[in-house]
Amino acid sequence: MKLMALALEVPVSWLGKHTLFMPPFGGILKMLGGIPVDRRSNQNLVEQVTASLASGRAMALAIPAEGTRSATPYWRSGFYHIASAAKVPIVLSYLDYGKRRGGIGLSLLPSGDMVADMDQIRAAYDGMQGKYPQLSGPIRLRDEDGE
Repeated sequence: MKLMALALEVPVSWLGKHTLFMPPFGGILKMLGGIPVDRRSNQNLVEQVTASLASGRAMALAIPAEGTRSATPYWRSGFYHIASAAKVPIVLSYLDYGKRRGGIGLSLLPSGDMVADMDQIRAAYDGMQGKYPQLSGPIRLRDEDGE
């Protein structure tokens, strides 16, 4: 992701599990734009990131929507809630290992209709393959089920 951002000359910040930022590599990851996130406690992350985006500071924030390296039944919905609250677009990027391509895809300003917006995101990623397809979950938010 970071190499793709460098190639496209887009300075990117990204959220990562707090345990990634421990010594000896924590400082390097922060220099590369990493922002540690501790999901064990309720820290109002969506509100914090939304405030940072709304502050007027130019920022491109990369959030891995699946949020994990293992198969899960849902994507994490924070990216959608952050973009909705901050009134900023969701810009999809991709690394399609099946076709050996990467890039920037759809740019979508959340409409408030989560299902319709997610239908567009599903269509944009249709046919793409991750490095470990067996670990990829469906493109679906738990919030779409009303949970």
